[in-house]
Amino acid sequence: RIDYYQNMGNGSFVLNSTVGFASTSAFGIATPDMLNTFLVKIPPGGSRDIEVIFDTTVPRTTNSSIFLATNDPLKSLVAIPFSANVIDTTPPTINVTTNLSGFQTSEKPFNIDANVSDNAGISKVTLNFSVNGVPFLVPMNRISGDLLLGTYRAAIPATKATAAVAYFATATDLGFLATTSDTFAYNTTTHPNITNVTQTPA
Repeated sequence: RIDYYQNMGNGSFVLNSTVGFASTSAFGIATPDMLNTFLVKIPPGGSRDIEVIFDTTVPRTTNSSIFLATNDPLKSLVAIPFSANVIDTTPPTINVTTNLSGFQTSEKPFNIDANVSDNAGISKVTLNFSVNGVPFLVPMNRISGDLLLGTYRAAIPATKATAAVAYFATATDLGFLATTSDTFAYNTTTHPNITNVTQTPA
């Protein structure tokens, strides 16, 4: 964005310095001689452009102000408000790398891993699974990488009995866009118990 400032008075309007935005602001000043202390005179009827830049890497709505120190005896510090809204239109990608199928033991849990990426950052990843049709939802924790590209993990508990299990994962980014993975399914079975072993003489 480029802001336009015009001197409507009879004397020279002097910008003594740019105090700038707050240090936590997503705004910045792109005009080279506005970055540090400077002295800019705007003659009567003259004008000056100041280019302001904004960090668009993260979806958000931000309000801030730029502060200009001037020679105006009535208003030596001028605050100019700015606002911007960044909308994320790219959903995250998610790929579950643990593909369980067929028959598995009912006596142990299974870790489910998923690779997740997003242009702005991941807010959360969840593992959705069902046991004999009963749904469960647990958070997946990041075990490597960062908010832009990482591997997440959660466990499906041991069923302790014969059961049908299905699962998928969902990733949500900072812009509240969500993507769901493919669904995988397997069955659990218990180990046979062998009791009353007897030996018959040959």
